[in-house]
Amino acid sequence: MPKEVSDDPRFIAINERILQAIADSVFPGCQVLVAQNGEIIFHKAFGTHTYEDTTPVRLTDIYDAASISKIAATTIALMKLYDEGRFKLDDRLSRHLPFLRNTNKSSMTIRQVLAHQARLRPSVVTHRQDTLFSTERCGVFSIQVANGFYTSTAALDSVRRNVITSPLLSRREFRYSDLGFFLMGELVYALSGKPLDEYVEEYFFRPLGLRHTAFRPTERFPLSQIIPTEYDSVFRGQLVHGFVHDPTVAMLGGVGGSAGLFSNAEDLFVIMQMLLNGGEFAGKRYISEQTVDLFTQRIIRGNHRGAGFDKARIDDRDRCLAAPSASPRSFGHTGFTGTIAWADPENQIVFIFLSNRVNPSVANPRMREQRFRQELMEMFYDVLSEPPA
Repeated sequence: MPKEVSDDPRFIAINERILQAIADSVFPGCQVLVAQNGEIIFHKAFGTHTYEDTTPVRLTDIYDAASISKIAATTIALMKLYDEGRFKLDDRLSRHLPFLRNTNKSSMTIRQVLAHQARLRPSVVTHRQDTLFSTERCGVFSIQVANGFYTSTAALDSVRRNVITSPLLSRREFRYSDLGFFLMGELVYALSGKPLDEYVEEYFFRPLGLRHTAFRPTERFPLSQIIPTEYDSVFRGQLVHGFVHDPTVAMLGGVGGSAGLFSNAEDLFVIMQMLLNGGEFAGKRYISEQTVDLFTQRIIRGNHRGAGFDKARIDDRDRCLAAPSASPRSFGHTGFTGTIAWADPENQIVFIFLSNRVNPSVANPRMREQRFRQELMEMFYDVLSEPPA
């Protein structure tokens, strides 16, 4: 581990900016990790679990990574399966998922879905239908979605049916969609015979030595180690703590191709550094270098996305989710709960930021308005471009 960051005068302004953001109620607490050339140079926790709970955030606490799940679980699983020759990017998805045949989604390709250019709508609306939920675990109500709140297998069927029957957008252009990654999670199962969470645990998380990463975290970690997210007044009627924030993925039992992963900054660094190393970490190869190169570059002309990965938008800095100084080769993903994991091959930088900016409410716009994640990342680029004092 690096020396305490407060000992390094280069990071004084960064520490102050993070503390100011907490004081401004951008988020109650966070973890930040930055590495360069494979060495962690900044790793620190700030703030508290919530504004009301004064428990300090620890480096071993875990956050709902939200859409970082798309790359830190679903996409790396697909990359390994691609290495094994299980599919091609231009395969029709319906070739591997027969339930899409004879639907409006029969012709979309895996490439289009991974680049969010398959005409899929952003999401399906999750309604609270009382017939699908119970306050007791009994009979068919076996899927826990929150404390004292359960759903039935009929909810799983409802989500799948809503995805399959959802109308398509009129134009084929980039449009971010969770629906596509629901289908990518299904693809992992179809190709491997293992549910997504079991597949990544067996082939990535356990071999990489990750100790603080899991779907359905309450099965492995005490609640005191899990950072709460939103007070969900619409769907679950309580503070979401230990369960995935995304209500649709909650109905899937906490495991989805689009969300559900909980982790800490150190474990996400390992995943991103493995990718930055071309698929290798600590002497073990997980993905071929050719596949890492393919998936982390733009895969459709005119679309800034990679295969599952977000990319720096050099031509549209105002909409870019990375720092202005991030290179065109850089890649990563953000999460709705207030998270980002990013890797830059040209500068050999990994940047991890985890927060629960949705606590207590998703109505908090400050992180987006301040472009805080981009600003903080840029501050590190500025520091790292200068020689140490």
